[in-house]
Amino acid sequence: MRFSGLLEEFSDQLRGAERVWVAFSGGLDSTLLLHACVEFLGAEKLGALHLDHQLQEDSDQWLEHCQKETEKLGVELRYRKLNVINQGEGIESEARRQRYQFFSENIASGELLLLGHHGDDQAETFLYRLFRGSGARGLSGMPQERKLANSNILRPLLAFPKKHLEELAKSAHLTWIEDPSNSDDRFDRNYIRNQVIPVIQDRWPSMQSRILRAANNLTAASKLLDEYAHILAQQCGLRSERLGQSIDIQSFSSFSEETKDLLLSFLLRQQNLLGYDSSCLAKVEALLLSGEDKEPILSLSGAEIRRYAGRLFIMRALLPNSFANYNCDWNGKEAIKISGCGHLKFDKAYSGSQLIVGFRQGGERCKPLERNKSQSLKKLFQEYNLEPWLRDRTPLLWQGDQLVAVAGLFSCAEAIPIPSISWQVISENKQEN
Repeated sequence: MRFSGLLEEFSDQLRGAERVWVAFSGGLDSTLLLHACVEFLGAEKLGALHLDHQLQEDSDQWLEHCQKETEKLGVELRYRKLNVINQGEGIESEARRQRYQFFSENIASGELLLLGHHGDDQAETFLYRLFRGSGARGLSGMPQERKLANSNILRPLLAFPKKHLEELAKSAHLTWIEDPSNSDDRFDRNYIRNQVIPVIQDRWPSMQSRILRAANNLTAASKLLDEYAHILAQQCGLRSERLGQSIDIQSFSSFSEETKDLLLSFLLRQQNLLGYDSSCLAKVEALLLSGEDKEPILSLSGAEIRRYAGRLFIMRALLPNSFANYNCDWNGKEAIKISGCGHLKFDKAYSGSQLIVGFRQGGERCKPLERNKSQSLKKLFQEYNLEPWLRDRTPLLWQGDQLVAVAGLFSCAEAIPIPSISWQVISENKQEN
C-alpha cells in the first residue's frame, strides 16, 4: 500500500470505529489523508466533511473539486456553506466555532473524525501560542486525540513533516487545492509559517522534532495539572446541576489566585466551553462580591458563570427567552420541543386529561402533593432551590385553569407523578436546527 505507513499506528481505532469521517478541505493534507483512508479501510466505511467558509473568491470551485474527488473515490460527501461574521472574538475564532459545530452535528457516537494536521502545523501552533503568551496547556499543541461530543477526533499525521506528505502525494499523482491566502503574511500564522520557521530551521534543522518533544513534555505537565484541578473540584463540592456544574463559593474563595484560575479553566474545558482567559478571574471575583439581592452573570463565548445560594455555576449560555407567551395543548403521549427553550416528555405512559403547557406569568399558586397548603409559585421555586435563571424557562402544566405540575420539579395531581416528566433545557450550543 502506498500510504500504509501513515495509518498503521492507528489501525485498532480506525477499524474499531463504526464509521470514519475525514475533514476534507481539498488541500494537500486532507487529500492525502482521504486517499490513505480509502486504501486502508475501503470507501464504504468512510465519509468526508467539507466546509465552505465563503471567505475566498474561489471557494465554490474548491467545493466542486471536493465533490469530484469524493465521487471518484466513492466516498459520501457532506458539506455546508458558512456565514462567518465576527462576533467579537475574531473571524478565525468564529469560523472554528462553526466548523466544530458542523462536525458535532454530523458525527454520531462510535464514529471517528480525522483531521489532516501534520508536524509543520504542530510547530506553527506551538510558536503562535508561545508569542501569545500561552501556558502549559496551550504550548502542548494540538492533541493527537481528543473527545468531540460522543465521538473522538484523531490527527494521525502529526508525526510527519509536510515535506514527506508532499512527496507521497506527488508520487501518487494526487491533485489538491492551494489556498492563496496561505501566502498572505498579514495573518499571524502565515507570517510564522513563511517568515519565522524557515529562519529557525536554517539555524536548527531539527527544530520540528525538538518542538514536538517540548509539546509532548508540556502535554504531560498539562495532564498533571488536570489531575490536580480534579482534586480541587472535589474539595469544592463539585456538583452536576440542571444545566452545567457548580462549586461551593466558600471553598473556592480560600484558594490562591493561581489555583482559582486553574480550577475555573478546567471546569469550563470539561464542558467544552470557550472564552476563558487571563482577565476572567478578576471578573469572577467581582461577581462574587456583588450584592446578595443581585443575579450576577459573567458572559463568555458560549458560556456563563453565575452565582446562587452560595455556589458558583459554570454552564453553557442560555438562549434568549423568546417563549414567554408560549401556550399549547399537549396530550402527554409524545415529546414536544419548545423552540429555543427545551424538550418536554413523560418518561412513563400518560393517559390522563389533555394538558396545556405554558410558562410563569406571575401570581400563580398551587399545592404540591407533599404539601398541606397552597403557596405562590415564586415561593415554591425558592423552596425547591430552582435556579433563578431557570424559573421563567420551566414549563407549567395546566388542566383547564388549574396548575397541575411544574415539569421536573413537583406535581399537584395524582395522575401526574414526578419525576416522570423530563425537562431538558436547551443552551446555546444545543440549539436545534
